[in-house]
Amino acid sequence: MTRVFMIFLALLALPESAPASWPDRQPEPFALLVASNDGGDEVVKLRYAQKDAEKIGSVLADLGNLRKENTISVIGGDAEDVLQAMDKMQQRIEKVAGSSSPTMLIFYYSGHAKDGLLMLGDSRLELTRLKQWIEQVPADIRVAFIDTCQAGEITRLKGGTPAPSMVKLEDTRGQILVTSSSSAEGSQESDEIGGSFFTHYLASALRGAADQSADGKVSLREAYEYTYNQTVNRTAGTRGGVQHPTYGYSVSGHGEIVLTRVAHPACAIDFPASLTGSYLIYDLERRLIVAEVDKTPGQAASIAVGPGMFAVKKRRQHDLLLGEYSLESGQRLTVRDEDLNRVAFENDITKGLVIICEKTKYIGYSLRMGGEAFFDAPTRNDLFYSSLQAGLQIEFFGVIGSWVSVALDVMFGGGHDATRVEMEDGTAQDVAADFFRVEIGAAMHFHLDWDWFGMYGGPRLSFLITSRQLGEPLMHWPAQTFSSLSPGISGGLVFHIGDFDLFLEGRVHYLYYNIGDNASLGYGGIYMGAAFRH
Repeated sequence: MTRVFMIFLALLALPESAPASWPDRQPEPFALLVASNDGGDEVVKLRYAQKDAEKIGSVLADLGNLRKENTISVIGGDAEDVLQAMDKMQQRIEKVAGSSSPTMLIFYYSGHAKDGLLMLGDSRLELTRLKQWIEQVPADIRVAFIDTCQAGEITRLKGGTPAPSMVKLEDTRGQILVTSSSSAEGSQESDEIGGSFFTHYLASALRGAADQSADGKVSLREAYEYTYNQTVNRTAGTRGGVQHPTYGYSVSGHGEIVLTRVAHPACAIDFPASLTGSYLIYDLERRLIVAEVDKTPGQAASIAVGPGMFAVKKRRQHDLLLGEYSLESGQRLTVRDEDLNRVAFENDITKGLVIICEKTKYIGYSLRMGGEAFFDAPTRNDLFYSSLQAGLQIEFFGVIGSWVSVALDVMFGGGHDATRVEMEDGTAQDVAADFFRVEIGAAMHFHLDWDWFGMYGGPRLSFLITSRQLGEPLMHWPAQTFSSLSPGISGGLVFHIGDFDLFLEGRVHYLYYNIGDNASLGYGGIYMGAAFRH
């Protein structure tokens, strides 16, 4: 699914005064929030559009000075419902326009769009009409967030620039356009985060993840730069491809635009400088993901929230760290890994909140060595010699399911041995032999994993190539080569150490030997090694 997220800001000169409860020169916000999962019969229903609108409304109410009486929501309505809400919002702003308090309009839409039309169920609303209304509303600052499918034509008309850093807004008035992707790209929503990537990281930014200056305020510039970097990094490995948020502007004037204040929140969840990794914060009562913190060591982070029940989750390679907390007004929670509980993926309590994508895909690279021998002694002594082996394996996890992997490997062995050969004069003589063996294998492994230990096993198919060259007095004989497919099974034990695994593996195979007397042979091997998962 592709989704395009747009931020359109028309900024005018800011009045000289502002309410005492809000930063100097910052306006009082009015918000119109519109969302529809349903775009009609011609498109697939979205899963998270309405949740995204709720998420943005929540953060603006908690930290953006947005009052309930200044908010109008149209969730799941049609075009006529939106037009009526636009008229009501304009009337409310007109009542306070020209007063000593500056005002800011925030319009948010999440849903489908196509060919310049917002798709609201079976009804349509022209984007040009929406843009005209935004330009005409008598607010000092006008902001529109439009999170929608296929709105690339608007960004092409305006001309955006992919860039990680927005122009500083300390001296700004005019118009700014920001999109979650370039005109040639789409934006994506994710089951794992329960929303679109761009909106998810925008909400995280507004709750304090973007407050790099640590001044307790999140400006538009800080929010954009954080959201750009996180969106690019997170979508780099997705099937839909990397997204590059863009912006275009024509600005002048003064006054940095502060979107949220996080200095004195009702509640806060703090992440000390020593922590590292990605943490998700869930609101258990409202059943949505509040924010994500991509924590780097050496720098503390804080996420502002309201009172309520929360879960903090850190996803690791083989398990989760999970904690549940109740926060009352004025409380701060400090997250420590040692205070979180180790939980298997199947016991993740957040599964009921959003659809968690448990099909984690990654690749394992391993070096292995061991030994291989045939079970039948005459075969082992005179035909297929026991051999030390070493090789490489690449294993793909999550391509079929979270507990299934597909492995490809190549093993090399060889050495020097002797075989008893009947000579032309009827006598038997031990003749030296140099031999070489290559096995190319493919296996499907089924895994049982715990936090530090795991087991696996499954079918394996090997292509065996073996060759030997007899020594004196039979060096004039050509090299003897045999190759065949060989079905079997493999299984092992694995010990998890961070991103590395130590393993002990056994294999058993069947080989049909059809040179001379036909024979059904069996052989097996034991291997050990180390793997790196990426």
